[in-house]
Order: sequence, then structure tokens, then C-alpha cells
Amino acid sequence: MKCVICKNGATKEGRTTVTFDRDGLTLVVKDVPAQVSAPIVAKIM
Repeated sequence: MKCVICKNGATKEGRTTVTFDRDGLTLVVKDVPAQVSAPIVAKIM
């Protein structure tokens, strides 16, 4: 899949962390399945 942000790179299946912040409360969800940019996957692994 082509990266929707940079329009140049490819994406791979991986995992990421999602952070939600509202009214002084922060919720962090780790290991969320996602299509991530290939250079990011290389750094994690």
C-alpha cells in the first residue's frame, strides 16, 4: 500500500501506539495493528 502521508513510500503491516487526550485525561493504547511506513518498521525491529 502507498503511504497516504508522503505519497512516496510503501507501508507494511505493523503495530503502533495511539494517544488520545481530552479535558486533562490522556489514554494511551499500545500495540494497535496498523499500516505503518516501512522506515518506521525497520527502526522498531
